[in-house]
Amino acid sequence: SPVRLIEDGPIRKNIQVFYSYGRSVLIVNYHIYLEETRIPTATGSSIASELVEANYVPLQIDLKLQLFWMESDRMLKLFIPTPPETILEREVMNGKEFIPRDNRESVMQRWISGSSLNQVWALLNRAQYGVSADKNGAYISVVRSPAYSGHPLEKQHHIVRQDRWTPRMDLGEHVFTFRLLAGEKEQFIKHLGVESLLFHQAPPIWIWYPSGSLNAGETDNSGKQNIREENIRKEISPITLSDNTIEMLSCRVDEENNRLIFRLRESKGSDTICKIGGSAIREENLINRHLSQMKSI
Repeated sequence: SPVRLIEDGPIRKNIQVFYSYGRSVLIVNYHIYLEETRIPTATGSSIASELVEANYVPLQIDLKLQLFWMESDRMLKLFIPTPPETILEREVMNGKEFIPRDNRESVMQRWISGSSLNQVWALLNRAQYGVSADKNGAYISVVRSPAYSGHPLEKQHHIVRQDRWTPRMDLGEHVFTFRLLAGEKEQFIKHLGVESLLFHQAPPIWIWYPSGSLNAGETDNSGKQNIREENIRKEISPITLSDNTIEMLSCRVDEENNRLIFRLRESKGSDTICKIGGSAIREENLINRHLSQMKSI
């Protein structure tokens, strides 16, 4: 299959590879970011600046899979080769678990990771939640093309009838994206949660968001004056967290009291102090709490 170098710039390289199987074609674009120019996911935000200050610049390779799938009763998996001694883990609800190397499919959430000594890598996904592993590596379930419904009836040994065509799932064109990150374990694990959050649930950008660039005395589009930059920034961020390794899973109003209930998750595996602020919380009610794993405040 052909291999083409699409981009060869100072920031990233783009290598395009064609694969074929039966009547199906897979086009993979490998976007390889150079280590010295790798930009964190949250470019332009306070999280990005803090990651740069923390000298957190892992290796990054983005994978874009454009699949034209025309196979029936077949399953396609993305294979990641790993040595047998690599420890494989998957994200589960508010935690992580080991991936057994027994070829049984397990459910994951936003990432799987592999670690050996002080090095670790992680594969982030956006819509694929099945993973299995054996002694050769990990397998991410991409598509499967079974019949929509079928069951062997009396005196019938086939799942679907053999005298007619039965529609299959997953046929046609699909686009999948993955992100491969790698780095030193100590820094990597701390930021894996926020990296996967920003990749899996990329924040939307709307053209009518205020830019936050107005200064005192300037006029906005509605003609109002004396709009201060700090007030605009508070409107953009009603709730802020002081530690970028903490994730806010939910925020709701208590039904019995006029209070906000936050559910926070700590992914470093150690006690962490987090301050909750923003325009939705009065300055005198800032919250400081010691966090370890998941807490409700």
